[in-house]
Amino acid sequence: MWPLSINTNQLRDDGAIREGAQLVASAKEELTGEISRLENEIAGWASAWKGSGAAAFMNFQQNWNTRVSKLYAVLDEFSANLTGTAAQVEDTEADVSSSWGEMQGLLGG
Repeated sequence: MWPLSINTNQLRDDGAIREGAQLVASAKEELTGEISRLENEIAGWASAWKGSGAAAFMNFQQNWNTRVSKLYAVLDEFSANLTGTAAQVEDTEADVSSSWGEMQGLLGG
């Protein structure tokens, strides 16, 4: 008896993992574009803003940029991991199919 129940719907690959990887990559691309747009807008008025408030904001923006870079790296890694998982599932499916083909051959048909 299996220690855990098996949901056979989870055992088939319908491209969802690769689609998930593409969605993550697309979301990162969209986020990158929006953040670039905001940075350009800020750069336009930042040169005219003086004083301690401006300095505090620029410090905040530097910290923000550091964290955004980390977020980009996480999204890239997540997308790559999903793609790798999809490849493993596809390889396993091919191996299983080949094994069953060999078994069929042993049966003479």
